[in-house]
Formats: sequence, structure tokens, C-alpha cells
Amino acid sequence: MVAFATLDDLRRSLQQAGLGAKTDAIAATARSALLFVRRSVDDDALPAGAATPLS
Repeated sequence: MVAFATLDDLRRSLQQAGLGAKTDAIAATARSALLFVRRSVDDDALPAGAATPLS
């Protein structure tokens, strides 16, 4: 799945895909969203209740 950080990133991708004439119409349908990414982390090294870093 592709996710775009900004509307400009989306527009740039649409232009590169050859959808220049439809870029504005497609971008107008974009909505903000949250993307949750699950990662497997060895929990032996983590103290109880610790949050894992995002990167």
C-alpha cells in the first residue's frame, strides 16, 4: 500500500503516473488518514510498560 505524507506528494505521484489531466479531480477525493504499522520487537529487552520507538 502506498501512503502519501502530503497532498503535494500525491499530486507529484499522479503526475509521474501520467494522470496529469485528472490530477486535480483525483486529489480532490483524498482524505486524511492514520496509518498504523505493526512491527515485531523482541520484548525480552524491554522493561514492562515501555513503548517502542517509531523508527
